[in-house]
Amino acid sequence: MTLYERYDAALDARAAVLREEAAAAKAQGDQRAQSVALMKASMLGEMLKTLGRVEHDRRPGLLESLATQARGRAQALRSRDDFDAAEREDIKADTILWALETLRKLVDEA
Repeated sequence: MTLYERYDAALDARAAVLREEAAAAKAQGDQRAQSVALMKASMLGEMLKTLGRVEHDRRPGLLESLATQARGRAQALRSRDDFDAAEREDIKADTILWALETLRKLVDEA
């Protein structure tokens, strides 16, 4: 299995867990937890698969930069008391960093 196949599989596996968490949250009537889990699962699809390849092949530091930008947007939104939007940006940053850490681990294992 190639690095990218393993990376895609890791993201797909995490997305599947998140979709299960979303279904459980929906069954419990927790719309917020459902929404967060679905947002993370969605990001782990083609977007982060593609960005992971770009990170590895052409632009080292891209994912970290994107996460830093999301954190900056979150901070700016919090300063304007837009806490819901800030939380979404923090979730984006966390998910991007999770994907980056996964990619780094797979590269180290290769």
